[in-house]
Amino acid sequence: MNITQKVLQFIGIFLFCYLFLMAVNFKVNVYLPLYTVTFGFIIYLLCKNLSKLSEKNAKQVIIILLIIGTALRFLWAVYIPTIPVSDFLYYHDYATRLAHGDFISHIGKNLGFSYLLSLGYRIYPALITTKLINAFASTLSLVLLSLLAYRLTSVSVALFTTLLFSFFPTEINMVSVTGTEIIITTVMIAIAYFLLREFINGLTLKNMFFAGSLFGLGLTIRSSIAFYIPACFIFIFLSPAKKILQRTKSLIQFLSGIILIWLLFFILNTLFVIYISVVYTFNCIESDPL
Repeated sequence: MNITQKVLQFIGIFLFCYLFLMAVNFKVNVYLPLYTVTFGFIIYLLCKNLSKLSEKNAKQVIIILLIIGTALRFLWAVYIPTIPVSDFLYYHDYATRLAHGDFISHIGKNLGFSYLLSLGYRIYPALITTKLINAFASTLSLVLLSLLAYRLTSVSVALFTTLLFSFFPTEINMVSVTGTEIIITTVMIAIAYFLLREFINGLTLKNMFFAGSLFGLGLTIRSSIAFYIPACFIFIFLSPAKKILQRTKSLIQFLSGIILIWLLFFILNTLFVIYISVVYTFNCIESDPL
């Protein structure tokens, strides 16, 4: 490892430690740099010792960390209460009305998330349903990040990534929040997983279409990720594919996936609104025939 890589490694570790401490409600004060350096040094020593493990032992530790990280997320979902306020209250109320088939006079924001919650509420109409969905999504993010680090680099880096994300407080805290943050993070990591894998192995039209479909799904859950579309385009054009035609086809497949999901979502949403409107109209006629 050259001096540049070591510097980047230290910067990454201490930046993570700073964000970690801020996430656990450490206030900004004169002691924060000292806390960051101390905590960062502990993390560095831990990572240095873990890097000495054999590949077989490292994989075993990764599995243990994945189990611990999963357990933390689901325990947090079960035992930490949540209070739906602000946008969280909006999503909860909207999903509850959808689950009961109530008439809704306006199209809400981030409808994909509301529909997902409404499906969960049809199975078990309680706030813990949202938290369990978040716990599952966060666990999936943990697994994908571990796989991504392993495929791109080495088992040691995968071990560090799994260790840091398993205990990252912000990710665990958000499990109990009725919001789009956890699920959209999972979707974006899945998109990054497919794009980065294609960047290394060469562009595959089927996988590019699947990545685009995931992006389209993500847009229905949180529309603000549309700002990442130019970055995806640039990434595809920077791929190792030698021919510009192959890159263009990959870009078209990526866009096709986005457009197809949006069209399907628009059609299904329109049919659902029509159905709810018809049911609501008949109920009004039956309750007040005059």
